[in-house]
Amino acid sequence: TGMEKVRSELEAVTKRKGLTLKTAQIFATNEITQKVESLIGEVDVVLIYTDHTIVSGVDALIKLCNQYGVTLYASDLNSGEKGAALAFGVQEYEHGKQGALKALTILDDYKLARDVPITAISNYKLLINKATQEAQGLALSHEQLRTLAKNANVIIKE
Repeated sequence: TGMEKVRSELEAVTKRKGLTLKTAQIFATNEITQKVESLIGEVDVVLIYTDHTIVSGVDALIKLCNQYGVTLYASDLNSGEKGAALAFGVQEYEHGKQGALKALTILDDYKLARDVPITAISNYKLLINKATQEAQGLALSHEQLRTLAKNANVIIKE
C-alpha cells in the first residue's frame, strides 16, 4: 500500500508516453514467480522498487527475466550486482556518509536533531550488468558499453 503514490505517478508518466503499464502487487516472496510469470510474456521490462519483499526475492526475478529475455530494471544497485541487467540508485555508503555528516553537525555544532536539515542524496548511479544484459534482452554493443563507461555516473559490472 505504500507504493500506491509511486504507482499512480508511474501510470501517469507511462500514459503520457503512450506506454502500457502492467502491475503485480506482491506481498510475499513466494508470490513472485507466479504473479510475474503470468505477465512476463506481455512486457518488455520488469521494473522493481526497493522493497524488502522484492529485494529478498530478486533471485527469482533474475531467473525469470533471463529465461524470458526480459530486461530487469531495479531501483537499487545491489540488485544490479546480483543480476538485474539495469539498476539505478545510490551506493549504500552514501546513506552512511549523509548520516555521519548529520551526526557531526549535531555533535560539533551542538544543534538539535530537529534543527538539522533533511537533505537528499544526489549521487545516483546507473549500473549495467554486462553478464546478464544480453540474456535479459538488452543488447548493448561493446562500443555502447565503452561509451557509457566513460560517464562517471555509470557503472559497468563485468
